[in-house]
This record gives sequence, structure tokens and C-alpha cells, in this order.
Amino acid sequence: MKIKLKFWVVPALLLLSTACYYDNKEDLYSNFPQETCDTTIVSFAADVLPLITQQCGSCHGAASQTAGLVLTNHTNIADAMNNRPLLDRVNKTPGDALLMPPSGKLTPCQISTLTAWRNQGLLNN
Repeated sequence: MKIKLKFWVVPALLLLSTACYYDNKEDLYSNFPQETCDTTIVSFAADVLPLITQQCGSCHGAASQTAGLVLTNHTNIADAMNNRPLLDRVNKTPGDALLMPPSGKLTPCQISTLTAWRNQGLLNN
């Protein structure tokens, strides 16, 4: 009987020592920088153009002009914000065929940046 007892003691202690371990997001990811999203003043040159070029340029750049939409300069991008449903398209839900870009939804900060730029007057700054 002593042999069976010793056999179960070690696994039981291991189970008890690991069974009550809880992770939380704050502890797990506290060393990673948090995304900041300051849209107080949005610059076309520093914020909007790099975002549009990176996320939309492969289909709506100088080389490819899908749906006749070219997003390479302030005039074209501002026009897309005013006269084409650019913000509507980036706000579609995942799985919607009209969601842009097709590679996946923009982050909330990216959408907030575009929205703030429009709300601040689509400045060429």
C-alpha cells in the first residue's frame, strides 16, 4: 500500500501546484507598448498619406487603379472622402464583400485617424 501512495503523491502535488494559476491581460502584456491614438491634430502628410499608401496603394495606387480609384495625392484622397464612400467601405463588418481593404479591416485607430482628418476639414498639411 505504501508504494501506491507514493506513486500518487507526486502527480497530485504537481496538479495542485499548477491548477490554480490565472493569467490576466494586464500582467501578460504589460511589457508591450500600448497603441496610442491621438487624433487631436491629424496631418495629411504624416498620418493620412502613409496610411492610405500602405493599406490602399496596391489596388488604388499609380500602378493599379481598381474601380477607377486612384489614391496617390491629396486631391484624389480628399475627393474619395467627400464623393466616394471611403469611410463607409473601411467601416464595413468583416466578411462583407464591400469591406476595404480586402486583406482585412483597418484598426480602430486607423479609422479614427481618417475620420478625424475628414472632420478637421481634409487639410493638405
